[in-house]
Formats: sequence, C-alpha cells, structure tokens
Amino acid sequence: MINYKHSADELASIFAANKSLVIDDFLEPTLAESLYNWFNAEMPPEWWFASFKNPGFEEKQEKNYKDVKYLQRTEQNKELIDFELKKCNYSLSKGYFSYMFDRTTAHKPTCPCPECTFVKNLNSTTVLDFLSAIIGEQLTHTNETFASKFMSGEFLGPHHDLNKGKVGFVLNLTKDWRPEYGGLLHFLTDDYKQVTKVVLPEFNKLTLFSIPKKGGIPHYVSHVNPGVELNRISYTGWFS
Repeated sequence: MINYKHSADELASIFAANKSLVIDDFLEPTLAESLYNWFNAEMPPEWWFASFKNPGFEEKQEKNYKDVKYLQRTEQNKELIDFELKKCNYSLSKGYFSYMFDRTTAHKPTCPCPECTFVKNLNSTTVLDFLSAIIGEQLTHTNETFASKFMSGEFLGPHHDLNKGKVGFVLNLTKDWRPEYGGLLHFLTDDYKQVTKVVLPEFNKLTLFSIPKKGGIPHYVSHVNPGVELNRISYTGWFS
C-alpha cells in the first residue's frame, strides 16, 4: 500500500524538527490511481454530502434543518447549499469558525467499496507501525476519516484539531492543481496571526501533522477561486 522508497528514519528527523511532514508519492502508484478514479469519476455522486458550519445565524425553524450537518449533493438541494455557502462566508468575515466543502460519510461495516478497503488498510499493522516510527509514538487506529471535495468558492476556516487524535493527515488525490486555483493548506502560528507553511495539494502527497495535547496546530484551507473547474479532492482523518 505505502510506497516504501522513503526512509522512515529520515522522515522521523524532519517530523521531530517541524511537528509536521509532507511526503511525496506516499501510496503505491496503482493504489493512488485507483483512489483517484474512485473519488473523481466512479463513486456515485449522491455519496457526496455538503458539510458546513456557519455560526452567528438564527435557525429558520420552518426549513426544518436546525440539526443538519450535511446536505446530500443533489439538484434538489442546490439552492439551499448555495444559500448555506453565503452564510458560511459571512460567518468567516465576522470571525467565526466556518466552512463549506463536500465529504463522504461512514458506510456499512460490510461495504466493499475502494474507500472502505483503503480505511481498513490504514488500520493495518504495517501502516500504523510505519507512521509510528515517523512520529515517535505508537499509533493503534484511525479515528474519523473521510474524503473531502472542495469546489469553487468552498473553504475551511482557521481551526485546530485538538482532541481529534495524536496526528492528523491529508492525502491529496487531485491532479494538475495549480497554486492560483486556491484551496491551499496553510499552517499558522499559535496566535493565528502568521502563516508558517503552505502546502499545494499535489497528487499522492501526504501531509502529516502533530496535534499537541496543549492545543492543536492552527491551519486552514483557502477558498477555491471562482471559475476553477477542477475539484480539490483529498482523504483526511486522524490517528491515535
């Protein structure tokens, strides 16, 4: 599953110094291509759900979606999703943590799809031991994992992942992405005032970052710019 051309010892030195790490060509090429094809073309489109957070608004009881976190990406929901995106941008401008992007949700335990197979492999002893050697702590399992899809206008506001796990990861599954498209992963100083690193979502690149117990490392994904036709697809989650 993992492309073992990288030295775990060398990666561990980089991670220890920076508490984060970017690994190019993380997966074996055939697996990376398989996941790319699944999320970009083969997965049923109704398996994508718009995920959003836009605090600062009174809920409209008549719409009956007060507790909804996700909206299925269907033509029927398009107008509502567009409205929620406007609210998300307004919340961001007022200093609230907000976001809008599409994501997958948990499948049945017996689901044989490529995503579920990949998650099982992430929890294999081989993968867990390799990543444990890099971070210097023993990992035993994944916590929440999902595929994300950022389309034009979508974003993930500044936040930290405290209590999500020991390390977070983002595996990029988009080809031909350019910096001017937006959708870049930014790491910030603890006071959220300065950018310390920017990661371009290049295909089969894994970003691994520590989640200190005293507080996670602040980060965000910038808006995908208007008119961008490519979707920024990645697989993300947390290990404990």
